[in-house]
Amino acid sequence: MLEQVRKIAADILQVKPRDIAADVPLSKQKFRADDLDMVEIVMALEEAYKIEIPDNELGRDNREIVSTMSVRKLAEIVARKQSR
Repeated sequence: MLEQVRKIAADILQVKPRDIAADVPLSKQKFRADDLDMVEIVMALEEAYKIEIPDNELGRDNREIVSTMSVRKLAEIVARKQSR
């Protein structure tokens, strides 16, 4: 799951999957994902996995989502949604 989420994020961010550290927030990596990138990544995950991820599962507000969300956290959310 982690590698699949990393691949989706890499496609959107136009970087190589190996350039994305799993545990570092996407906004704090060298390519610095912004809030629009995060929206696109979440939408792509929802489409790819046929799930819905409510904003409140990602964080309290856009600033928190962008500043704390990592590939590993996204993979955990996707896995949790799929198990329901």
